[in-house]
Amino acid sequence: ISGKLIAGNDLSLRAQERIDINDSSGTPFVAQAGNNLLVQGDKTINIDALSHPESYFASAMNMRLRSENTIEGDANYWSGRDFTIENLDGELSGLLSSSTPILRAMGSVNIGDYEGPSIHIIAGGNVTFNQDINITEKGSNQSINERLSLRDASEAREASQDFEVLEGNILDPSGSSLLNS
Repeated sequence: ISGKLIAGNDLSLRAQERIDINDSSGTPFVAQAGNNLLVQGDKTINIDALSHPESYFASAMNMRLRSENTIEGDANYWSGRDFTIENLDGELSGLLSSSTPILRAMGSVNIGDYEGPSIHIIAGGNVTFNQDINITEKGSNQSINERLSLRDASEAREASQDFEVLEGNILDPSGSSLLNS
């Protein structure tokens, strides 16, 4: 899939086997939903949409990427509520990246495990990884230069360094545990 898909209400992209989504340096990919956005490839999802600066996935409400297997998801994601990576049974599932995805959610970000270069996450709620986080290398030179308005109308100037890993581990690029150091 390439090009622009814009819906005023829910937007669902579904395939019984595989969904491939790509952009190019000359053509952005946009998937935008006025409510919920679902991308479901029953066997696999492969998203490679970081080549064009205007490529993104956006939903005013919840965003779900759903597949039986780990999802390859290199893109910019904007969710008005929760962002979730899940399997077909609704349990948290994995995200694999070869670049540096950017996840922005006004609610929570929920992922089973992550493997790839550094990942950018901005969340208004919780960030949950219930398995391993394996950062394989330094990410791209993308940076996020944004001012975030908090609910009390103040501005966030720096992100918290605190995070929680449930039933998992954090691995450095050599595969060594950072939790057991």
